[in-house]
Amino acid sequence: MIDTNNYSKNAKIQETIEMLNSIGLLALPVAPMQTDKKYWKRNRVTGKVEIDKDGNPKLIFTGKNPSYLDVNGNPHIIRHKAYQHKSPDDYELRKWFANPENGIGTLGGQENIIFIDIDIDKFDSQEDCEIQTVNWANKHPQVKKTWTEVTHSGGFRVAIKVKQIPNFTNFSFEPNGKHRGEALGTGRFTVLAPTIGPSGEPYKGFRKHSIIEIDSLESIGIFSVKSKNKKSENKLSRKKNLEVDNNYMTDVHLCLLGNSETQKLLAG
Repeated sequence: MIDTNNYSKNAKIQETIEMLNSIGLLALPVAPMQTDKKYWKRNRVTGKVEIDKDGNPKLIFTGKNPSYLDVNGNPHIIRHKAYQHKSPDDYELRKWFANPENGIGTLGGQENIIFIDIDIDKFDSQEDCEIQTVNWANKHPQVKKTWTEVTHSGGFRVAIKVKQIPNFTNFSFEPNGKHRGEALGTGRFTVLAPTIGPSGEPYKGFRKHSIIEIDSLESIGIFSVKSKNKKSENKLSRKKNLEVDNNYMTDVHLCLLGNSETQKLLAG
């Protein structure tokens, strides 16, 4: 365990560094998104600017990848693969977090901890994402007791310690179901609260000092999207998937929810 005194002038970032250190997870910084054209990503062979699926220039500093602003505000990339088998030293941490504008993240797989990244883009709407996530949590109530984060875009990230390391990344809430996100394991980077995301909204964390341990992701309803389990339940209609049983209302932890509108919805 390292000495975590005064790495960041941002008290909430410092608190997260200390929390990660206390449970054996390393801290990596995240620079704010840089949109200036000098930070557009270029093809190494042609030198041409790379374009994403929406027709926008790809960015080197996305606000979601390991990187940092130095004390002068200049951004730098961190090759995080170098830290899969070693922790950053005191000098590196002081350099990375000297600028209080930097956010924070960590790598999955450490201490057998998997971050379940529920991606809002994999749902029909914000409401669909929130209701299906709450339904999943109600079916597996132990997940209400673990470290949970609301992402800057309104999705969710749930930390789970597993005895059996999953052999898949893309997951669904039911066997043979729709792709709902990624199980971020060994070497996969995840942004954490209180980082300010590209949307300008912060990541929000709850129950950071509590991580439940389970046998496998399947035991809490997280399945590979390629799973061919013939014993799966009959597929529910989209309408039924969106229903929330009124009996669940008093049991749902409202801190799991992305915004006040969902809190109102589940509070009746």
